[in-house]
Amino acid sequence: MHGNRDSDFLTVSSGLARGGQGDDTLVGGGVLIGNFGADLLEGSLGAPTVFVLRSDTETGTQLEAADLMDSFRPTAGHRIAVAGDFSVADLTFDVATVVSTFNRRRTLTAADGLADVLIRRTSTGQLLGVVVNFGDANVVRSLTEVVPFTDPALQLG
Repeated sequence: MHGNRDSDFLTVSSGLARGGQGDDTLVGGGVLIGNFGADLLEGSLGAPTVFVLRSDTETGTQLEAADLMDSFRPTAGHRIAVAGDFSVADLTFDVATVVSTFNRRRTLTAADGLADVLIRRTSTGQLLGVVVNFGDANVVRSLTEVVPFTDPALQLG
C-alpha cells in the first residue's frame, strides 16, 4: 500500500506500507517505510514489523524532523532497518526522554519520564528516528541492521 503526496494515514495487517511525501502515519505489521517527511510508524503488537528509516530522506538533526517508531516490541518480532551506504558501526543509539505525547500526527511536549531511543548517524549527526517509550538502547541496537538502497523492498512503488 502506498501513499503519495501530502500526509497519508495507512493501515496494513501485513505486506508493505510506504508513506511517500509528507508527514505520514503508518500502522500495522509487515514493512513500514515512511520515506519523506516526519512520519509516525506504529507497529502491530501481535505481528512482526520492520520499521524502515531511510538515510537519504531523513535529512535533519532535530527531533521534529525525525521519524517516530511507536509500539516497538521485540517479543512480537519487531526490527529496524536503516537504508544507507554505511555500516551499523556508524549509528549511535542514545537513551533520552524527549517525546511525551502524540496523537495521529504528534505533539512534542515536555518529557514524560518514559525513555526513548534516538538513532543517529554518528558521522553526520543526522537523526534518523526515535523509538518511543522503549528505553533499552542495547536491544534496539541488536535489532537494527543497515540495508543497501538497492534492497528490493525499497525499490517498489
